Amino acid sequence: MASRDLTIHFARIAALDSGVCIILSALVRPVARAPVLAELFNRIRRDEARHVGFSRQHSCRLGANKSLLEDIAIRARAELVTLLYPLANSFEDLGVDADCLFRRVTKESTS
Repeated sequence: MASRDLTIHFARIAALDSGVCIILSALVRPVARAPVLAELFNRIRRDEARHVGFSRQHSCRLGANKSLLEDIAIRARAELVTLLYPLANSFEDLGVDADCLFRRVTKESTS
């Protein structure tokens, strides 16, 4: 994830955090009957969304364009899904369709 190139570093953070936002959004639905847990997930998601905005903006200030952000997002999110794939059954146990979630993480636009 780390890069000596700060433009790429911040673009990767934005991509990873946006993928985490998608995952947290999917997890809120199954835990809706546990309002404390749902609110916790929502707070974390909002915080991650702020990271996305800051990191994307900072990366653009350092010279990233939309094409670079998209390319980095595709790779970073694919790596996130690869990391989480062994946990697919756990997502399913929570009532989250892991295949659908992983497709969403890898295909959703970063804009």
